Amino acid sequence: MSGGLEPSTTARCTILTSEGILNVELWAKEFPKTTRRFLENCIKGLYDGVPFIEKPGGTIILTGEIGCDPVGSVESNTRVRFDRRGLLASFPSSKGAFAITLCDNSHLEGKATVFGKLVDSTYYSVLRICGKELKADSDEFLYPAWVKSISVEEPYFKDLIGHEASAPKTISDAVKPQRKRPVKKRVRLEYEEEGDDQEDALSNIKIRAAHDLLNDKRLVRETPPLGNLGSAESRLPQKSSKNTASSNVEHEASPSDAKKVGHSPDDGSGSGSQKPLDVTQAEPEGHDLTQRERETLKLLEQFKKTSSKNKQFASHQLNFGGQAP
Repeated sequence: MSGGLEPSTTARCTILTSEGILNVELWAKEFPKTTRRFLENCIKGLYDGVPFIEKPGGTIILTGEIGCDPVGSVESNTRVRFDRRGLLASFPSSKGAFAITLCDNSHLEGKATVFGKLVDSTYYSVLRICGKELKADSDEFLYPAWVKSISVEEPYFKDLIGHEASAPKTISDAVKPQRKRPVKKRVRLEYEEEGDDQEDALSNIKIRAAHDLLNDKRLVRETPPLGNLGSAESRLPQKSSKNTASSNVEHEASPSDAKKVGHSPDDGSGSGSQKPLDVTQAEPEGHDLTQRERETLKLLEQFKKTSSKNKQFASHQLNFGGQAP
């Protein structure tokens, strides 16, 4: 019969076996006698340790008797039938034993009462139970599985004595202890102390000038007095006179230019017969020439002598006292 036409279940329990968990829902409203007796035996703990003793014909697995009074009659409902595996049934003459179907058992209609079904894919535990080895030439199990306990979550009957609503037991709860969550250690970061240490380290650093670290005469350790500024300014025109002397040497007239203006090259008179200026004497007083400046003056002196001996004309005309060439 299709599950859509079946009535809704009204009770629920969990069977914990040695091979796993069986979640069971019961039709307590449709089969009150059989369901009530089954729930009373579960609450009293009469099924604890009861084995699954046999597998008659390979169609059902049957538990052992627990010694209670039999129901004595079969309860039936046209909407619930032996039409599939995973159904919970009971025989009217049994003393508390119940069976679980392994296939379609239509031949049991009117002979046993179907009062529950397995849910939540727990039928795999039934397969492990019925897969146990059987005795030779017998339907009994050689090493049977057994029921550890049965917990009732929804009894449906409010007058059941000794019932306490509890969460279903699981194998993981029975075997594995609950793990405690590790406590995380908190680390406190203090930035203020680190900042104070850095400030103290920076305050101990002394900044020194380059003239204190290097032995260089060009670096002045002290600020020069204001009185020396006049001597520094007096050096500027002296440098310009030195440059004028150098230009006079470069533009000195040749002998041919002297003849054009009516003077001999050896004659000291006239504006064109000027004696050569000694560049070494152009050095201003109180001023020390560098080595580069001395070499430049020497080269200018040599150029002047060479040009006077060769009597070469300059590349431009000279103006001697405003006379025409």
